[in-house]
Amino acid sequence: MNCRDKVLQHLERYRVKRISEFGTEKGEYGKRYYFHILPKNNADKNIIDRGYQNDILGLLKSENIKRHYGFANLNSSQAMTLNLFGPLCVERILSTVIPHIQDQVQSEALVYQFEKKEMDFSEIDFYVESGDKKFYFEVKFTEKTIGTKSQSRYNDERWNIYYKEPMRIILKDEYRPYARNIFFDKYQLWRNVRMASDPDSFVYFVFPRFRRDLTIEVEASKQFLLPGFADKVKVLYVEDVCNTILSEYLDNCKLMAHYTEFYEKYISGLD
Repeated sequence: MNCRDKVLQHLERYRVKRISEFGTEKGEYGKRYYFHILPKNNADKNIIDRGYQNDILGLLKSENIKRHYGFANLNSSQAMTLNLFGPLCVERILSTVIPHIQDQVQSEALVYQFEKKEMDFSEIDFYVESGDKKFYFEVKFTEKTIGTKSQSRYNDERWNIYYKEPMRIILKDEYRPYARNIFFDKYQLWRNVRMASDPDSFVYFVFPRFRRDLTIEVEASKQFLLPGFADKVKVLYVEDVCNTILSEYLDNCKLMAHYTEFYEKYISGLD
């Protein structure tokens, strides 16, 4: 059984235990129906309901966040992003929980945004800003890869406007002649990595620890980078965020309940 199938089976068991009110009703995706997908009108149930559900759904509305087509899928990485970072935004403890951010800011991060739109019209899953410091988060769960290839007919135009200069800045000399091919062959990976060209920016790839294949992808990309930039591209495992909260916020019942269920939904039994 491959990794994705194992996760989907796990999520079906989670649904039976935690979201049982819809019985055996399946949700639609691509004109087919699956049990790991919630009925379309009940997609809000993909946000964990242990005290922060209304707050997180409020963030979706207040920030005019467009839900992904697959938001009702229990393996939706957008829903996982909201479940992982939403309570930290509500409680204003982002800078104390996420490693490295606490070393870069003097107080709680002042600005955060889900699905941040960039100048090249791409979207950042989660973005944090504190003073001059900027933190970009790309979140994956069951996606096959980070490095999706771009086949866009506008690649030449986009390269010259948005990507050529950042790649020139961050790549080692021996890779610069091949920068365009490197970038578009793994477009989704490199459109995030290139953010590190800004001296005050840091890039995080976020996923469960059992996705060792994604760790390999990120570490491989760093081999192309000059040392000063490679240090600003990081992997953040969702387990580490959970474990920090569950060990350091024992007196916050809401946080404990939410991240205990987060662990059950996205991590337990999958490592």
